[in-house]
This record gives sequence, C-alpha cells and structure tokens, in this order.
Amino acid sequence: MRHEGRDNILTDGLLAGCFAGVITALAECAFHLLRQAPTLLPSLLPPTLALYIFYWGIVGLLVAIVWRAVRSAGIGKSAGPGFARVLTAGFAIAFTLHTAFTSHVIGALPRPWSTLLFAGVLALALLFAVVIQRVRSGRALGARLMFGTVLTLFLLSLPLAWIPERGAAGDGRAEESAVTGASGPNVLLVVFDTMRYDHIGSAGYARPTTPVIDSLAAGGAVFERAYAPSSWTLPSTASILTSRYPSGHGVTSPASALSHEITTLPAILRDAGYRTGLFSGNPLVEPNFGFGNGFGHVFTPSKPLMLGLFYLPRYWKRTFGRIPGMPPHDELTVRYESIWRPHVKEEWIRGGRLGAELLDWVDADGAAPFFAHVQIMEPHDPYEGTGRFGPAGVSEKPYSVGAGMHPFDVRRRVPDAEQRIMVDRYDDDVLEADRVLGEIVRGLEARGLGEETWIIVTSDHGEEFWDHDGWGHARTLFDEVIRVPLMIHGRGAVARKIPALARLIDIGPTVLAIAGRDVPPGFVGTNLLPVILGNADSTGIREAYAELWKNPARMADALVTDGGRKIIRARDGSSEEIFLFDLYADESEKVNRARGHADEVASLLERLDRIASEAGADGIRSDADLDEETRRRLKSLGYIE
Repeated sequence: MRHEGRDNILTDGLLAGCFAGVITALAECAFHLLRQAPTLLPSLLPPTLALYIFYWGIVGLLVAIVWRAVRSAGIGKSAGPGFARVLTAGFAIAFTLHTAFTSHVIGALPRPWSTLLFAGVLALALLFAVVIQRVRSGRALGARLMFGTVLTLFLLSLPLAWIPERGAAGDGRAEESAVTGASGPNVLLVVFDTMRYDHIGSAGYARPTTPVIDSLAAGGAVFERAYAPSSWTLPSTASILTSRYPSGHGVTSPASALSHEITTLPAILRDAGYRTGLFSGNPLVEPNFGFGNGFGHVFTPSKPLMLGLFYLPRYWKRTFGRIPGMPPHDELTVRYESIWRPHVKEEWIRGGRLGAELLDWVDADGAAPFFAHVQIMEPHDPYEGTGRFGPAGVSEKPYSVGAGMHPFDVRRRVPDAEQRIMVDRYDDDVLEADRVLGEIVRGLEARGLGEETWIIVTSDHGEEFWDHDGWGHARTLFDEVIRVPLMIHGRGAVARKIPALARLIDIGPTVLAIAGRDVPPGFVGTNLLPVILGNADSTGIREAYAELWKNPARMADALVTDGGRKIIRARDGSSEEIFLFDLYADESEKVNRARGHADEVASLLERLDRIASEAGADGIRSDADLDEETRRRLKSLGYIE
C-alpha cells in the first residue's frame, strides 16, 4: 500500500489501473443493460471484470513506470507523484468513450482519419490528467479504498458465473408444450448458409452441385424469384422465424438478439403440440441470440459473446494485436472466454453431425409431428476443396467477408485464376451440403416419414464473387447476395417452376398453413400454399424488400418489384447513391439506369420509403453495433465474425 510521504508511483499506477478497469467494465455493462442487449448474460460479468482489471492494471503499471522515469529525469515534478494515477484514469475513460462513439455513432473510419481520431483521444486523456491534477488540490482516492473496491466487486460478481445460460451446444434445453395429441404433417426446414441461387442445378447451373435438391425440386414447387430480406445470416434467419423484415424484429447488427417478445414460428407450432427442434451449425443461430424461442430441442454451437459486446477487444487490436508474432487479439479473447464458458466453440458444427442429431431426435418420440430447422454451414467460407470441382485445400479469404459497403468502399480484386479456384471450392462445399441433405432425406424415408414430411429448402443469403467489385456478403444488396433458392416439396405439391415473387418472410405463414394453423397478426409474409398446391397461379406479391445496416448512418435498402424493376439506395452519412435496374433485360445488374429515368426513380423511391416505414413499424430493436474487425471475426467462424 501507499504510505504517507512515500513516493510509491508503481503501486499508484497499478491500483489506479485496476480501479479504472472495474469502473469501465461496470459502465459498459450498465450501458448494455439500458439498451436491453439480450446477449449480456449475467455469467459474463465475472470474466469481464477480471479481464478489465488485468488489462487496465497492466496499463496503469506501464504508465507509472514511464512517469517515474520522466520524474527521475527531472521533468514534470510539479505535477506530483499521483499524476500516473490520474493519467491512467484518463486513458480508460477516453478509450471507452472513443470506442463507444465509433461503434454506435459513426462506425469504423478509414485511415488516416481513424489514426487522427485515436491520436486525439490520447491527447484528451493527457489534457484530462493535467486538468484534474491541478484542480484536485492534493486530494486523492486512497490506495486502500481502491484495492478494497476492486476486490469486493469482483468477489461479489463470482456467483453470477454459475447462472445457467439460455442454451448451449447439444444441451437440448426444452420448452416443450403441455399440448398433446397434435395432428399434422412434419415440416423440415433446411437453410443452406450462403447458398447462391444460381449455383443450383434446378436453377440452370451447369455443374452437378445439387443432385438431391434437384431431385426434390423435380417433384415440388420451385420459386424462381425468391428474395432474402438482408445479405447476411442474423437478420435473414430472424425474418424466416418471425415473418418480419429486419427493421421489424430488430436483429440488424452482429451483436443483436431476437427479442422474446416477438412471436416466432416454432413457438406457435410448439404451443399447438408440435415437437420443435433447432439444429444449427452456425454459432450465431443459437439461443443466446434469441433463436431458441419456441424450440423444444436445441443443438447448436455457442458463439463467443465478449467479442460482440465489450470494447476491450478493440484495445487488443491497437496494442498486442499489432505486435508481430502475437496471436490475433480476437483469438486471445475467445480463449479467455472459453475458460469461463467451456462450451464456447469457434468452429461451426459440421452438417453430417447435424443430420445425425436430427434423426436421433426424430427417433426419440415419434408420436407428435415435428418441425425442425436445420442450418447447414458448409457453403460458407472458408471454402474447402475436395477435388471434385476445385483442388483439395482451403481458400484463404482475400479480406474480411463483410468489410465495407458498396459503393463507398473499394476492395482489391484477386487474380482471375484465384477467383476460379475459390468458386470451384465453393461448389465443392455446396455439393457437400447437398450430400448432407440427402442423408437426412434417406433417413426420414427409412423411418417411413418420407410421405409425411414437407421439406423446404432455402438459403439465408447468397455470396458474391466479384459480381460487383467485391467478395463475400453483407456489403451489398445485389441479386447474387439476396436472391435465394426456395423449393417446397410435400404431399400435394404441384411440380412446377413459379416465376412470381416470393420472400423468406413468406415461409412462416406457409408452414403454418401446411400445419393447419392460423397466421398471427404480427406475421407480414404471404401464405404460398395455394400456389404450391396449384390452386393459384401467382403469389400476388408485388414487391420484395431488403435492408443492410452497418451503423445508424451507414445503411442500404432495396426494392424488387413484380415487374422486374429493382432500386437500391445506399447511404453513408450525407452521401447517397441510387441504383436502378431492369432485371428482365439486365439480370446481372450491370447497367445503372438511375440517371436517365428520374420519374421511375422517384416512383420506386416512394414505394421503397413506404415499405421501409411499414417494416419498422412497432419494431423491437436491441442492437449493439461493432467495429469492422469484430464484424470480420463474427463472420469468419460461421459468422464468427
């Protein structure tokens, strides 16, 4: 401890850093509680406090060492020995406010502006320390009080580590309904993550990538113009389960979670007596992100949460993450979190294991009909070649999959030969995902459930291979990322291709119609069953809407009409770009017609504004926007990104 008259600068710095760590950690937790962030679990508080105490304690110690050296050189003695304590507090406050500002207000800044902003933060921290040192008149927070506060708060938080989470990999956490004796067909919803609509055989792709899907499509209804409501997993999957657009269900950022206040498709079926199961290979589609609502059985990986919520990983990037030879800052954070949450997985669950778990679950109780949502990750990057279409091995991503937003950010283009290898390996992954579907279908048929089960095959979004100057997804709203396959196969379905518009938000009402259940008022999608059964020629859908949020000032939305017109509006602060396409004449969206068709642009923008307003009406939002590096990580591991 620091005794009167003794210049113990190192102790001052260390204790001040630990104290600052506790205060900033609690401040961030309070901020997320006020924002009602569903991913802030009580069990995260102890490891967060411990991490912040350690990090800022080290920072405080380093500041003290530097300050002691400065004083030894005869510089700054007028500031007093307690200056290191105040300077450490200034760093903690300034860095926290800086990261909150960039995360929730302006988003990630390009260089050199990000560097200048960071330098400004350092200058403000120094100014803060100078001002406080001058006005405090010798008064200081005692070392014993700081030490006692740190120790007490950390010990009080420890019991929270044992509070059960909302679900973990393979725990089968149940919310089974008390309703019994339900009747109706089984429904199997298979979502292929990152599946392009035009890489499927039944859509005209030259390669035999999807023999199982093609076989099912030959006997089912194929919607040729189906659209996702966004170009990445979280908002699209939430829309499938809620029949709402992203603005309506609030899942628009990488740390968002689906509110339990929203009625979901599995919850309705569960309450009607269906067995409901979620089998997800994607670590974002899991209960801690709200996707367990209504599912009686859950088999998913569990995503690291600290990366999505707390600001400290951003500090790692600016310090240890930039030291050559050091592990990536996100990897260190995941390793640390896994000590406290052992079920945390970086990798997704392979499709073969998902299929086996699904069939075991089907065997467990065959009395009631089931609804199963299976999310297969294989088409998602990294692309793993098997030698069928592409060379064996893994294609390294050229840059962060969702980094930037078109047209404001330009990304480098890889050589054509490398592009071809990436596409070839992607096709290998599509073939593997199709093989998993085949195992599931054969398993159901072997159990005598083939005729009793409706099978819906779709994708949450597509993938870009430099169609529009970029790669991946979550950066544009062009057709390669929001136009998706949609095939529905079941008893009574008329085998045909349907050119009318369809949307992922239509899956919920359609499944409820198949199960003979009423559609709740909150579902905004359309029941496609009359078209599937041949009782109607068109879906009657006039427009499909999609949206992509980077932060409140940076977003894009798009509208596709039943007449083949498409408008995209991209915003970055005060900048706005408009794209207008005739999809019938220009399916690849290469000719922007916006400049020469002002009246058409105005008319479509009016429709776009209307549906955007309707989509967000009564929306429930629980965002926690992240910087681009964390977003990269969330996606690199099957959306860890």
